Amino acid sequence: RETFPLVISDWMMPRMDGRALCRRIRAREGVPYTYVILLTSRSDREDRLEGLGSGADDFLAKPMGHGELFARLEIARRILKMQEEMGTLNARLDTQNQELGERVSWLGAANHRFSELFAGLPVACYSYDAEGSIHEWNRAAVELFGLGPEETSQQRIWDIFAEEGTEAQARNIESQKRTIQRVLAGEELAGVEVTRRGRDGSPLHLLSSTLPLRASDGRITGLISANADITERRALEERVAEQLWQVTALNEALGRRQDELAQANSQLELANGQLELANARLEELATCDGLTGLKNHRFLQGILQSSFSFARRHSLPVSLVMLDVDNFKAYNDTFGHPAGDAVLRQVALLLQAGVRDHDIVARYGGEEFAVLLPATAQGEALIVANRLHESVAS
Repeated sequence: RETFPLVISDWMMPRMDGRALCRRIRAREGVPYTYVILLTSRSDREDRLEGLGSGADDFLAKPMGHGELFARLEIARRILKMQEEMGTLNARLDTQNQELGERVSWLGAANHRFSELFAGLPVACYSYDAEGSIHEWNRAAVELFGLGPEETSQQRIWDIFAEEGTEAQARNIESQKRTIQRVLAGEELAGVEVTRRGRDGSPLHLLSSTLPLRASDGRITGLISANADITERRALEERVAEQLWQVTALNEALGRRQDELAQANSQLELANGQLELANARLEELATCDGLTGLKNHRFLQGILQSSFSFARRHSLPVSLVMLDVDNFKAYNDTFGHPAGDAVLRQVALLLQAGVRDHDIVARYGGEEFAVLLPATAQGEALIVANRLHESVAS
């Protein structure tokens, strides 16, 4: 129901996504232009083209930074300002066209005053006959094209506005003759954009209307052409197109930069993951016995102190079971160190399997082991010790 100069919308939304919203906005008629920026995590070129086809003017990639947001808003402000200037210029041209139409209609009804009024028309006008010969050329035409009536009178219209090159001029003559045929048949050609040359030879962009010139009895006796200079508007349109091209180039550059940042972030995440694994491995090496995989003597010393402090603070029991492998030296000397290592690993597995998850089994040194039993009184600890003894014995 209302108009908005700027809309910033998410791409993915319930009920209606950003593209559908763009199409709804673009379907409105008779309202000022709304500049639409879509927020999206899509970076594929096809997605961007689809968004542009739906009517989006620009994109902001998620997550967006304030700097990029302010830069895009500044671009939107500049484009909206230029469009406002174009709207003002178009309104002026519409007014001129309306005035032109009223003047031309009035001239058709009052042909006997044609010469007086024709000379004073505010837009460049000239009349010519079925053969293309010019008859009248008003003051505005003199100012616009830099040619006086004495230079244009009885000259062919296609010679006055000649094109460079034989082929281009041949096409020009054919086009002018088709215009004459259509207007003499009663057709009114209004608001046609054409290019002519000005006083200094530079191109002029004109909004041209060519209408039948009628006698008092209604007969068509020739043609009248009225031309409004829209060179300034075309220049503004070209500047807008250049700005849009720059915006597109900026979007592509930002897209490439975002891809580079995404790749760098991916590599950083991979490096962080490898670092975490390395840290975990270092932690494991620092606290675990390399042969049995149990906690080592250093770790046991630290956990003993903290466990004793916790038990004393909360008036809880704590027990420590010390074990060693009987006759290990004789076994080791008889069967060799690899066999002795296998014994230690097997004993470690049995001890670990025979305690609770929160109990701690550590290699104290050599063939000696320790089992820390938090919140366990002496009687319960004796039961655990006997169970471990039986497990090894079996």
